[in-house]
Amino acid sequence: GEATITIGDETHHVRTGDVVFIPAGVIHSYENTGSEPFEFLCIVPNKEDVIKIVEEGC
Repeated sequence: GEATITIGDETHHVRTGDVVFIPAGVIHSYENTGSEPFEFLCIVPNKEDVIKIVEEGC
């Protein structure tokens, strides 16, 4: 699929095959901008990660 990924103050359009690096501690978000489902693989090194899911309109 396709998505817009915001990493800190930068926004990037990504699609199948793209690779994105997100530095530790940087706030980031994903938004599906295509007509197909957006799927991604997230690899996190051996460090605790905090995940917060915020629903749109909250």
